Amino acid sequence: MSETVVLNYDRGTVKTDLSQLAEIARKAGVEAVSDVADRIVVNAKGLCPTRTGSLQQSIRKECIGNSVRVRAGGYVTNPLTGKIVDYAVFVEAKTGFMKLSLDAERDRLLDLVRQRVAEKLRLRYE
Repeated sequence: MSETVVLNYDRGTVKTDLSQLAEIARKAGVEAVSDVADRIVVNAKGLCPTRTGSLQQSIRKECIGNSVRVRAGGYVTNPLTGKIVDYAVFVEAKTGFMKLSLDAERDRLLDLVRQRVAEKLRLRYE
């Protein structure tokens, strides 16, 4: 659903109306990145080598404010060692499972951000 920004030249509020565009575009971009991050998580879990499944289980999307990231490691305990998964960076260095997942979605990410921003910025002039 697009938000409507009305540019009303008669009221003299064009400057104020235009100031809304950046925030609308930012929100649309973050939503698009978040959606693609979900796909990256699925891809990464599929490409991640597994022995116990702990590393695979630790792959997740984190959203904080305007920041969206896909992470692996931490918070999951490996049943063989009894320790929190702290080896994601080493597995990534050897296999590249996270980079491959991102690369698979890179073009879609750019296209989706452009599409969502364009959808949200439908302008109406009065």
